[in-house]
Amino acid sequence: MAKKTKKKKDAGRNQGIMGIDKEHSRPWVKITVWTLVGGLIFAWLGAGFIYLIGELTGQNVSAEQGQLQQQQFDVDELNATYGGIVASLEASHTTHPNDEDIALQLAQVYASWAQQLYDSRDVSQYPFAIELIEKAIVLAPELEEPGSALIAVMRNAIGN
Repeated sequence: MAKKTKKKKDAGRNQGIMGIDKEHSRPWVKITVWTLVGGLIFAWLGAGFIYLIGELTGQNVSAEQGQLQQQQFDVDELNATYGGIVASLEASHTTHPNDEDIALQLAQVYASWAQQLYDSRDVSQYPFAIELIEKAIVLAPELEEPGSALIAVMRNAIGN
């Protein structure tokens, strides 16, 4: 009986960092651990291989291309969305012409709409975007500096 007690103490010392008796563990535990380790290594190597193939064939989308794809959106949908917001704010501004909060909100929506049109890279929309910025500057003069810079960029792009 003394030997059995001694083996239990040794079993506790051989557990190592993982807390598993590697010498006396069941086969299914060993298989599970090695399957997980092998799967992680295989996944890591597979991801590296896919990346390498993409680099060699030039099929990776660069970060800049990804951003441009995100910015490509339907300008008509954009105009419809902002058009509804602007119509509501313009009605409020007409009924309350001295309300500075409404005027500032309207100016910010004009500026945001113009920025979105500029970001669409649709040069045919730039004249309308310039009009929107000019309206924003009339309502909120503090927007003159950034607005004027964007107007200059858009006029340069359309050749005016």
